Amino acid sequence: MGPGTISGARFDYNDAIIRSFDHQMLLNLVRLRYQDSIFFLDLSSVVASYRRDVNAAALPNGAIAPSGTFSLGGSVGGSYGETPTISYVPLQGEDFAKRLLAPIQPAAILLLSRSGWGLERLLVCTVQQLNELPNGTAIGGVAPVRVLHFEKFQRVALLLRELQEQGYIQLNTLAEPQASVAVTAGPIPMTPEAQAMADEVRTLLAISKPPPSQEAPMAIEEATFPRSPAQVELTGRSFLGVMTFLAQLIDVPKVHQQAGLVRTTRGPDGTPFDWHEISRGLFRVHSGTSEPQTAYLKVQYRDHWFWIDDSDLEAKGTYTLLAQLFSLQAATGRIQGAPVLTIPAH
Repeated sequence: MGPGTISGARFDYNDAIIRSFDHQMLLNLVRLRYQDSIFFLDLSSVVASYRRDVNAAALPNGAIAPSGTFSLGGSVGGSYGETPTISYVPLQGEDFAKRLLAPIQPAAILLLSRSGWGLERLLVCTVQQLNELPNGTAIGGVAPVRVLHFEKFQRVALLLRELQEQGYIQLNTLAEPQASVAVTAGPIPMTPEAQAMADEVRTLLAISKPPPSQEAPMAIEEATFPRSPAQVELTGRSFLGVMTFLAQLIDVPKVHQQAGLVRTTRGPDGTPFDWHEISRGLFRVHSGTSEPQTAYLKVQYRDHWFWIDDSDLEAKGTYTLLAQLFSLQAATGRIQGAPVLTIPAH
């Protein structure tokens, strides 16, 4: 009986677990938008046991007839049962908090880039500042107050994406110093137009270009002071910072805005700032009073529905990046010996 349960149960549990994780992450994003507390509950194990019982009985019924016939009554019964035991572990404690708040390192961005993520999405979502170019603002905690500067950062991210997509540049590791990465020449030789784009990136980042005889990779390192004029210093967001940024891209119902349930971020001119100017369509969560029918993910919160549309491939891609960042930055911070809640489900 055991092998026969694998094909169905394995995929059913797989689907249920990933959907549960996705809904929990989206719910925490919505909570952040309202400056409410967030919480992660990890599903640590699933143990399923199966039982099948079959019984049969044959009993005489009546007597032998004059014709010699004899009637015989019988009964057949059976039962089938599944009893999964599901264990939950709250992700909390000092180690988890440090991982949640620790800046994302350049090496992690390199790892994600090599797995296929584009530089624009990585930089816009995970980086707070490149050299002297801020990516929005870091002031205001989970509800930023003002956004003053982002255009030059956005331009650098766009240029690097164009150069990367066409194969003119790529990210590689540096032997020294450790945990540093570099923007190096890609497999495709640069055209004059591509070289002009690369020069614009150097200008925006205020990087001094070495003589041709001393041409070196553009090193990307964690921010230190003072900055070397030939390197790019990167200030990474924490995982909580990434969540905070994406939470600003949630469309809040007007009734909640009018009630003052969320903070309105102001732009350079003091008017309400549209965070989609920074994201350039990379992420969006819709909201409404009725349950959506074409949602990739949806949760209900404060009597409203919040969802990512199934046809919004950019938003789905950015959400997948967020889930991978959680695995890299935060999920491994589970405390050994943490309280375990076990629920037998019948």
